[in-house]
Amino acid sequence: HCLSDYFPFHLLQKVDLEAPNSSSVVDGMQYYGEAFAGCYDGGEKTIRYVYSGQENPEKASNVGLFTRLKDGAVIKNLKLDVNITGGYSKVGGLAGKASGNIKLENIRVQGSIKASNEYIGGLIGYMSNGVLTVDDCILDMSVETSNRFAGGLAGGVDDCSLNIKGLKTNN
Repeated sequence: HCLSDYFPFHLLQKVDLEAPNSSSVVDGMQYYGEAFAGCYDGGEKTIRYVYSGQENPEKASNVGLFTRLKDGAVIKNLKLDVNITGGYSKVGGLAGKASGNIKLENIRVQGSIKASNEYIGGLIGYMSNGVLTVDDCILDMSVETSNRFAGGLAGGVDDCSLNIKGLKTNN
């Protein structure tokens, strides 16, 4: 049930891993998150994601493990350990922004996010134009902004339906 009509591929994570810090240089290349559509099955493994970036709006917006979740994305069976500081806008542990029909299932997020502007969320910074389905997710984290629009699930939601089947917060 994980394949999308638009993006018929499935990724299965087999080991715990640490995503390179967004300000890291890996093999001579600067690391930045990417947009995602398709199915990502974390296999009950952990990804540690650290972002210690700038508060420059052009360089520190759409921050998260994925910069954006696209229509049809399914993320499931994933544990995230996040430590994000210095983001500006649309910052989330899983994704900076999302649009379309997105399904999040059995995701555990722990850690902290501290950003300086708006749309700061534990899972998604800003969700628009679609349906966000959340099933059996746990958030054990703190989310802070010195401005406005911060939340556990999402920092902001616009023109969306939320279908929440199980969401627990521990912090």
